[in-house]
Amino acid sequence: MLKTAKVIINNPSKAVDKAFDYIFDTAVIGDHVIVPFGKGNTLTDGVVIGFGNTNEPEKLKKIHSVCGKIIDEYGVEMLKFIRKKYICTYYDSLRLLLPPGAMRKNNGYLGAGNKSIQCARCILPENEIQSSLDNLQYKAPAQYRIMEILAQSDQVSVVDLIELSDSNRSAVKALESKNYIEIFDKILERNPFSQLDVKKTEPLELTDDQREVVDYINSSIDKCEFTQVLLRGVTGSGKTEVYLQAVDYAKTKGKKAIILVPEISLTPQMSERFLGRFGDRVAVLHSALSIGERFDAWNRIKNGEVDVVVGARSAIFAPVSNVGIVVVDEEHETSYKSDMSPKYDAREIAEKICSINNAVLVLASATPSVKTAYRAVNGEIKLLQLKNRYNNNALPDVEIVDLRYELIRGNRSIFSYKLMEEIEENLNNNEQTLIFLNRRGYATFVSCRSCGYAAKCPDCDVALTYNKFNETLTCHYCGYTIKNHKLCPQCGSKHIKHFGVGTQKVVDEINKLFPEASVIRMDNDSTREKFSHHKILSKFKNEKIDIMVGTQMITKGLDFHNVTLVGVLAADQMLYVDDYRANEKTFQLITQVCGRAGRGDKPGRAVIQTFCPENRIITCAQTQDYKEFYKQEISFRNKLKYPPFCDVISIVSSGEKAADVKEITENICNKIIENFEKEQIFSHIIGPSPAPIPKIGNRYRWRILIKCKNDSKVRDILRCCVKNDTKRDVILSLDINPNNIL
Repeated sequence: MLKTAKVIINNPSKAVDKAFDYIFDTAVIGDHVIVPFGKGNTLTDGVVIGFGNTNEPEKLKKIHSVCGKIIDEYGVEMLKFIRKKYICTYYDSLRLLLPPGAMRKNNGYLGAGNKSIQCARCILPENEIQSSLDNLQYKAPAQYRIMEILAQSDQVSVVDLIELSDSNRSAVKALESKNYIEIFDKILERNPFSQLDVKKTEPLELTDDQREVVDYINSSIDKCEFTQVLLRGVTGSGKTEVYLQAVDYAKTKGKKAIILVPEISLTPQMSERFLGRFGDRVAVLHSALSIGERFDAWNRIKNGEVDVVVGARSAIFAPVSNVGIVVVDEEHETSYKSDMSPKYDAREIAEKICSINNAVLVLASATPSVKTAYRAVNGEIKLLQLKNRYNNNALPDVEIVDLRYELIRGNRSIFSYKLMEEIEENLNNNEQTLIFLNRRGYATFVSCRSCGYAAKCPDCDVALTYNKFNETLTCHYCGYTIKNHKLCPQCGSKHIKHFGVGTQKVVDEINKLFPEASVIRMDNDSTREKFSHHKILSKFKNEKIDIMVGTQMITKGLDFHNVTLVGVLAADQMLYVDDYRANEKTFQLITQVCGRAGRGDKPGRAVIQTFCPENRIITCAQTQDYKEFYKQEISFRNKLKYPPFCDVISIVSSGEKAADVKEITENICNKIIENFEKEQIFSHIIGPSPAPIPKIGNRYRWRILIKCKNDSKVRDILRCCVKNDTKRDVILSLDINPNNIL
């Protein structure tokens, strides 16, 4: 018997999604190797994930060369866990664990030196990138590889992009012409903290509630036992100081920490607090860093030069050894769930990491997800609470305004009379205001009042969104963009107008009503530039901007002591969407954004505008009554058998030929039903049927929804049913408990 190395190949094709046996001289688990692969024996990157034996060595190829260890045994365990848990490929799993370019022998080209350099970035929203990848995978492989890299990074130099993707400049230009990416000039910097002025901080005196929480976490660290904690603390209760002191204690025990935040917009604030406390032993990881910066940070972590990693979702895959504590801040946020393959949940990955390391997992929020709260109520995880704000500051006074009455009074403005009065008062008192609307852009859609024409994307069954800044109409699914219509293209009428309200329109309205006020906007459109989140927040704070208008980016984590007023526009629009979590999301967003007010010495107020003032979700958010919200919501979930009482699995197929997509989806569904019946798996299957958005990017879409318990038996059946059961052009996407089911 001869020992063999089991090698996974760095290739996205599902046809090679397995470990291949190779003869070797010297190799260890986690080694990056170069192997001859395929009929032509093309030299290909791979990773050793285990060992086996063979009686027929003459039938096997030999490893060409060993480049060195790239992941450890713990990383290999995570690799296998991700592949099995999320029904994805080894390639997809490996891509999560390594930064772009990590498997190249020479990484020196990655952003070396400071210079003006041409860069590219993806301009599609995150939840629309996957459909573009599906569209490119077989038709334009080079463009697919480019988009795959840009999906993981906010911006990449064009030189690096071409090198990493093994493509050419024409492929980059083709993506630019499709409005998938944009190309721009940028000064390249390797130090992501060069623009941050971080002051050293000392531990604060803890309240009794904080001390109780810190003591429990510290004792769990002492025991070196896997422990899960739900920390439910009202907005402004001082959860961050709890993290800081618990991490400091873990450091004294030789342990390391990972701190996750849900949005890049929160990373600067959280990073500054940890840098101020722990200095250069902190690394920051998120997609807004250049590839060079991320690679440098990844190497520092891998080499043991870092004690604390702070970042957004992908930071959970940092190569941290000897983890003692992982904190998931604002754990209820849907941004912890990836919309791109593999569609992982960072909270589940964090749980696995803590289980392997016998570490403490802290899930923290003022408005925990129903799933996490259910686990705490059932005693599966420990519930700790911070019931009062730090220094006993009062929660904001919240008033609900009935917009129906506003219409009766003749008010057609975006703002109610009450909110206008409160804004005026804040301006007079030199206090700051946040205005929240969960819709970016200027208007929702453009329509003709004469003939009823509505501007739609020719490749997707969705309305185009009007953007006033550059007078364009854009599809937020495929990136299709045209100039705004001045005349109706259908009947020639001048009566073509934009309808609905977005953040840009709110800013315009404020400028008309309060011309003396300074206004700033924070949404996906205004935060495309590198460090733009930090710049906007710093400007709001340091220049004392009067009013900030924003989407859900401004609802969490922001701590400005001069913000005394929050206005919530169109509070009920979030309730009436095709999502069983609509109530939960609405409660969380309203509660969180109202909690931004009154965090300093001055009392806070909030105004919620709605056409449904009697709605139980809105009244619970008004009083921050999480217990009452949970009581009603868990009853609703139980009756209809939604999570946490089961899982929802979405299978979406897409392709250019509607008949092929329908046929393949029906075949897959029949196979699933047959196997579920054979294994006696209880489930409720909805479909197959056209997806709610039946066409995106000129690709037809069909969907199967499955409600069942997501256990290993179910995952094995699903992997078998969807594997290779597709024609070349039809792409399958499987998502467990998806953020949306469109």
